Amino acid sequence: MADKFNNETLRQQRKAREEYLKLKKMQSGEMPVPSPTGEDSVSLDTFSDKLKNFWYYHRWSAILTFSIVLVFAFLIAQCVSRPDYDLIITVYTSSPVSNSDSKLITEYFEKLCDDVNGDNVAKVLLADCSYSEDGDPQLSLVATRKMQASIVSEPKAILFITDEHTFQILNNISESTVFFDGEPIPLDSDFYNYCEANDLYDLPKGLMISNRVLKNTNFEKNETAKKCYDAAKRILSKLRSE
Repeated sequence: MADKFNNETLRQQRKAREEYLKLKKMQSGEMPVPSPTGEDSVSLDTFSDKLKNFWYYHRWSAILTFSIVLVFAFLIAQCVSRPDYDLIITVYTSSPVSNSDSKLITEYFEKLCDDVNGDNVAKVLLADCSYSEDGDPQLSLVATRKMQASIVSEPKAILFITDEHTFQILNNISESTVFFDGEPIPLDSDFYNYCEANDLYDLPKGLMISNRVLKNTNFEKNETAKKCYDAAKRILSKLRSE
């Protein structure tokens, strides 16, 4: 009696395992799914049937693939649409510069800048690293780190607009070398008349512009940096002659 019970138990276990394996194969598409009418397989004669069958078994793979393609398309579009700037001017001041003033400063220097990259248009990017000396110390730290990143990673970041305080900070950034090439040029009334937007913040007073040295830096032999350095020197020469 016990042997008969054990044999029946083993048979039921084998049958359950076989049914489970069949189900796994049907889920993976290795076996056809029986139709409700008792036919051996589901008919996939129409395109709609095939599409539904594909979506049932492969929808997560399709969603993942579509998401990856979408991300890559977005990144490529960003790279293609990003302007190729001729020069980057870093504004590092201990008083904030408003967005409206930044736009006007950009326009002002685009009128003075040469076409460095040969695309027949002068494009300047203003890297706003201004902060409030009496404001949140964390915001001052963010502005300083942004300025430092511009120094070490941007070969086009040659010109710097500073006040007296930030000029001294930058010029003493290294004990062995000076940061700026010569004395700064004070930005005069022509600059302020053009760039003062009179909105949220007054444009900081006493601003001056300088170009950084390339010698003994990681950009000393960089061809882009050399071209931008020459363009920056020409801008400073125009400002001196006005």
